[in-house]
Amino acid sequence: MGTPAEEGGGGKIVLARRGAFTDAAAAMLTHPSSYEVVMPHINAVATLDVTMTGRAAHASMFPERGINALDGLVLGYNALAALRQHMPPTDKIHGIFTDGGQLPNVVPARAAGRFMVRSASTDGLAVLQRRVVRCFRGAADATGAHATVSWRWPSYSEMWHSHPIADAFEQNVRSLGRLPLSAADVPATRAGSTDMGDVSHLVPAIHPKLAISPPDVVPHSAEFARWSASPAADCAVLDGAKAMAMTVLDLWLMPELARAANRELEHRAAHTPLTDLSPIARRTPGPLALTPRRGRPPGAAAALGH
Repeated sequence: MGTPAEEGGGGKIVLARRGAFTDAAAAMLTHPSSYEVVMPHINAVATLDVTMTGRAAHASMFPERGINALDGLVLGYNALAALRQHMPPTDKIHGIFTDGGQLPNVVPARAAGRFMVRSASTDGLAVLQRRVVRCFRGAADATGAHATVSWRWPSYSEMWHSHPIADAFEQNVRSLGRLPLSAADVPATRAGSTDMGDVSHLVPAIHPKLAISPPDVVPHSAEFARWSASPAADCAVLDGAKAMAMTVLDLWLMPELARAANRELEHRAAHTPLTDLSPIARRTPGPLALTPRRGRPPGAAAALGH
């Protein structure tokens, strides 16, 4: 199925809330990269909008009458830089300024930014979120500005790779001539985020990466974009589709594979605090609540794309 809005819009979460995975035995997605790995590091993420509100004044004639919102945002940004020294290496903060004022001779009455906060787990993300908010609250207090902080919907959960399905996929993709790295060979700091993480809390799931470029090409760069229109990228699309199709057949023809995947997910969900589960996988009341599959017979496997 097509799953748009992966980059921030949570398309898979919306689909899950509307029942798209109700009868799914598994979910699989392949993603382009500059290296190949079946179980990549995929972290939890939340996105924060920050607005600093100050008071405008003539920057030369009456600067003392102004409250510089940009100073507040810059000070908060610098506080994040100091915070980075004391974070686990798998925690990440990055962002941009979206508004820094309009004229250099006017004390900015408004400044705004957007920041992404990542951690290897949902509980780690919650801790980091609180620390990030304190950075901006403290900066507002120091400059006299007012900070408005708002976490954007949705946040994403970390990926729970289904080891039984991942093993089957790796065997299949190797039969096509691909040589994926083991997860241990990829630094834990080489991590992205995706709404596929939330799906993996609901049904057994995998999210392999296949190379479309040489390993020295950096994703989200202009060079990587050029490689995405190359024969190597076309080959990765075909190999990914073939390997997923072969893995779907494995799930259909080997019932024990599906049962093993379900057992693993059930065990992990049972030993995870409710607050650390993706909202779409919590046993909570309400019309949008779904629950992880428990001991269900093999059904359909959803092959995803975005």
